[in-house]
Amino acid sequence: MNTQKILKKVFVNFCCNNLRMFVKRLEFYEQRVILETLKRKAWEIVMTFSNSKTFGYCRVSNKDQNEDRQLEAMLNLGINERDIFLDKCSGKNFERPQYQALKLQLREGDVLVIKSIDRLGRNYKQICNEWREITKDIKANIKVINMPLLNTTRTD
Repeated sequence: MNTQKILKKVFVNFCCNNLRMFVKRLEFYEQRVILETLKRKAWEIVMTFSNSKTFGYCRVSNKDQNEDRQLEAMLNLGINERDIFLDKCSGKNFERPQYQALKLQLREGDVLVIKSIDRLGRNYKQICNEWREITKDIKANIKVINMPLLNTTRTD
């Protein structure tokens, strides 16, 4: 493990442990809200220490659908607008121009953020193949905003 990764891990663990002691004194609802906010902020701090980039991917099925909610979610996570890729076409396959351009830019350690898994695609097998290619071959991480259980990124 290189020095940069060790420093990130130590920093995140230190922050999380101290914050957990503070949050234990709050009401349950307040704890959840504060912990989610802190996780997001910790992730932003970690990303500033690394050479990796965070990319966002949004997809709507046709030109009539509105992509604003997806874009807003990406911007709220601090993703630069120039690093957000948007396709306005069907999710039946992965032959989408912006998605292909995004994959060409992904490097080891980068993070791909999607709002929900269905924005990546519609076909389960194809999604699994793309997921495997991104995480195993490219060695980038994937963060699914609406389903954190699927995230390959770690903040604590």
